[in-house]
Amino acid sequence: MRRFMTYLAVLSVGLGCGLASAQDKPEGANRLVSIEVLIADLAVSDKEGKDEPTAALLDRIRESEKQGKLSRVTRLRLTTLSDQVAMAQYGERAPLATGRASFGGRGGGGPGALLGGGGGGEGATSFTYQNVGTMVQVTPRAEGNKLIMECSVEQSRLVPKAGGPRPTPPGGTDAPAPAATSFQPDSIETITARSTVQVKSGQTVLLTSRQQQSGDEGLRTYILVTGTIQGE
Repeated sequence: MRRFMTYLAVLSVGLGCGLASAQDKPEGANRLVSIEVLIADLAVSDKEGKDEPTAALLDRIRESEKQGKLSRVTRLRLTTLSDQVAMAQYGERAPLATGRASFGGRGGGGPGALLGGGGGGEGATSFTYQNVGTMVQVTPRAEGNKLIMECSVEQSRLVPKAGGPRPTPPGGTDAPAPAATSFQPDSIETITARSTVQVKSGQTVLLTSRQQQSGDEGLRTYILVTGTIQGE
C-alpha cells in the first residue's frame, strides 16, 4: 500500500509539472508568422510624403511600380514561428570607382597622372570591390490577432559618380567611358532602421523614411514591414 501511495504521489507531481510547463509556454508560441519587408525609392514633390497614411503610401508605391517610376525597390519575404528570429541577408560585390589616371594625352598629364582638372587623352579608372546588399532581422511575437515585431533592416548601395556615363570595370561588356575633366569617385550609402512595432495581423507599418531634396523634387526612401499570422 505504501508503494502504491508513493507511486500516486510521484505521478501527481509529474502531472503538476507538466501542467505548469504547458501554462508557462507563451501564448501563440507555435503560430506561424509571415513577414514582408519593402524598401522603395520614390520621387516625390515637396508637398508629398508628409504625414501620409500608410495605406495611401502603399497604393502610391504600387502604382508607381506598375508605371515603372520607382528608381529602386527591394522586397524580402520571411516566415518564422512566433518568438523566433527570422533573418535574411542578400549581397553582392560591386565595383567602386575610386580613381582615374590619364596617359598619353595632351595637357601634360603624363603616364599615371591622376585627373583632377584639365588634361586630356585616354584614361583608366581604378576600382575596388565592396560588399553591398540588404540584411533583415525580425523577431515577431503573436498575441491574439496582433503582432509585436522587433525589426532591424540595413541596406547598403552603390552611389555612382555624379554626371557622365559610369566607367566600366575590367571585364565589363559596356563601352569604356570617355575621359573626364573632373573625376568624382563612387560612394556607398547605408540606410539602417531598428524599431519595435505593434500591428494587427496583415497590417503594414512604416519603419522609417528619408528624403533627399533637389529643388522642388526629391527622392524619398521608405522602409515598410508587414506581419501576418498564418491562419488568421
